[in-house]
Amino acid sequence: LNGMLYTAAAEEASLMREFLRAGGNEVLLCGLPLSMDRLDALTTYLKTVKVSAEQSPVGVAVPLSVAASEDGWEIVSTLLQVCDFCALDLREEKVVDEEPVEGGLSPAAQALLSKAAYYLTQYDMRVLLSEEQTALLSTLEMQMYPNYQVVSE
Repeated sequence: LNGMLYTAAAEEASLMREFLRAGGNEVLLCGLPLSMDRLDALTTYLKTVKVSAEQSPVGVAVPLSVAASEDGWEIVSTLLQVCDFCALDLREEKVVDEEPVEGGLSPAAQALLSKAAYYLTQYDMRVLLSEEQTALLSTLEMQMYPNYQVVSE
């Protein structure tokens, strides 16, 4: 597993350097296997990627299910020791677009963001959404929450 991670890190580093030289200013790694049994190998991988990024910030997307898990605090805390930031990945969270209530907030989006609020505050995370999550995006904009990214898939 470590050999595969080293090879993947070297390939990612090459792509990342090209991206950064073309004008990119930070890297957000998504879809990593975030679990306690892989945390040591993952930390080694992230250190390799971080060195390759030179001065550019490197972050990791953390699904809400991982952050809210029993080991979530240890996983996120360990990631933040290696990376510059973490993003709470809400792209897999399904929120039905519904009519906003008074004030323009969608109740389902508001409930999900309330659930996520602890992790956003505790770990100073940004929010990661897909462009199809219009209810969440509208709710974040209504609340003037500035620290979010929208990913086009």
